[in-house]
Amino acid sequence: MDQERRQAGTREGGDENESLNEAQLQALQTVERFGWRLRFVRKPLFLEPVPVVYSPEGKAFAVIEEDGKLNTEIDIRLRED
Repeated sequence: MDQERRQAGTREGGDENESLNEAQLQALQTVERFGWRLRFVRKPLFLEPVPVVYSPEGKAFAVIEEDGKLNTEIDIRLRED
């Protein structure tokens, strides 16, 4: 009954990337060179999408702000898998 609906974001999928602006896409390409990966894009109602990326080890996460800056000091709650 409680089926998982979340899906991990991937660069190959493309769907998640369509909601990102140019600055966010460029930042994503840059952090991917260092092993970070797009995990998902939060899409809050009436607000801009928030891409969430994870470190190569999966121990740290950050969001890519609208201006393309990587923000590792965020106050965001994530559900555990």
